[in-house]
Amino acid sequence: MTARRLGLLGTVLFALVAFGIGLLVQIGIGRPGDAAAAPLAEPTVSATLIPRFISLDPYGAYVEGGATFSDGFGPNSGLSLPDGAVSSFSMGFTVPPDYATGTPLTVRMVWHTPSTGCAITFRPNSIAIARPGRTHIIGTGASDGLSVVGGVNLNAPATANSSQETRIEITSPVSGTPLQPGDVIMFSMFRAGTVTTDTCTGNLVIQGMALLYQGQTSYLPLVAN
Repeated sequence: MTARRLGLLGTVLFALVAFGIGLLVQIGIGRPGDAAAAPLAEPTVSATLIPRFISLDPYGAYVEGGATFSDGFGPNSGLSLPDGAVSSFSMGFTVPPDYATGTPLTVRMVWHTPSTGCAITFRPNSIAIARPGRTHIIGTGASDGLSVVGGVNLNAPATANSSQETRIEITSPVSGTPLQPGDVIMFSMFRAGTVTTDTCTGNLVIQGMALLYQGQTSYLPLVAN
């Protein structure tokens, strides 16, 4: 083989090796120091869990007792729970497949009211947890496993229609039977607009909800693809 052909072969082999190394580094398979550059890198990820969420549409709720839907710009859209009545809404979801068994589920709710400097009494109503192959997972009370983080009295700020955030925590109502992926959960909340602790005269208007949960990092490649 001539020197010219040997030189050409060497150039081709070098190019192929360089391309292969670059590809491995790009997908995160290379030197340990290169792992942070992987497309799936996320600085808030722990060794096994990552915070995730799915959106819940307020317009998809089932409502009772005076609760209504409205549309329009700014504060006019949303699910409204009036004062002076006991009004409720119910929503449901299926626990995602990447959910880490036994960790809390949290519903983040964004709301506002035209009233100022007052309180809205917002309480758990009921929860239903279904799992294929067994009877429903229920506690001793209808709302066991459903709670409002920070208490049931939502404080309206000094500015009318200023959006606020409230979180609702969902856990298993039965000790030793943790929630798991695939569980079907339906929950109901109500405004106790007739009690003395509810001092706001305006509507409680809910414009957004999302389910927050801990996902398993082992599902990240599947989620990305």
